[in-house]
Amino acid sequence: MESNEASVPFLRRVARDLTRQHQGQLHRLGIILPSRRAERSLRHAFSLEADGPVMSPGIWSIESVMMGFAGRRPVSPVEQLLALYHVHQTETDAEALEDFLKWGPTLLRDFGEIDRHGVDAQALYRELKEVETLAEWGLDLPTDLMQRRLNLWLKMPRLYQG
Repeated sequence: MESNEASVPFLRRVARDLTRQHQGQLHRLGIILPSRRAERSLRHAFSLEADGPVMSPGIWSIESVMMGFAGRRPVSPVEQLLALYHVHQTETDAEALEDFLKWGPTLLRDFGEIDRHGVDAQALYRELKEVETLAEWGLDLPTDLMQRRLNLWLKMPRLYQG
């Protein structure tokens, strides 16, 4: 029995245990999970545990709870890109939107990683600019493209703050 139970996915075991502990009263529970994926998985696990129609507990992701408290809705990826492009236009000699769309989504993901890991963006981009400068050290005079790339590294903290 013990080895069988270990092979059951964690959220399925949670659903099973809560269903047993709160028979007929699941609707009185509220569960907050770290991600939307976990929220969907737990909802599915409860549906597998139900013998018939049952009122399930309230299940939310921490993101949806925080958005509810803040009275806001998540910003779509397209809205994020357009906002970043607008900041990019005000902070740099911006290229056309078509060219920006080639690397803008990557920059947004990088900004998300900076936020998730609590990295000091100013220090990070200063270091990356230095690495880029060292990589080009000893080469002939910097080309226009090389200079534009170095300048972009210098402006990254402002893009991040925008």
